[in-house]
Amino acid sequence: MPTCSGEWWAFLPQYGGYISTLCIDSPDNRLPDFPECGSPRP
Repeated sequence: MPTCSGEWWAFLPQYGGYISTLCIDSPDNRLPDFPECGSPRP
């Protein structure tokens, strides 16, 4: 099973997949100027 050694991804063997280790520091708890899932494209 391949593993990822980058600083942005962590392999979770118990789930057989990866998760992002990035954290967003924004007062709105979302990416500024980035549409939310399900919103229409501009």
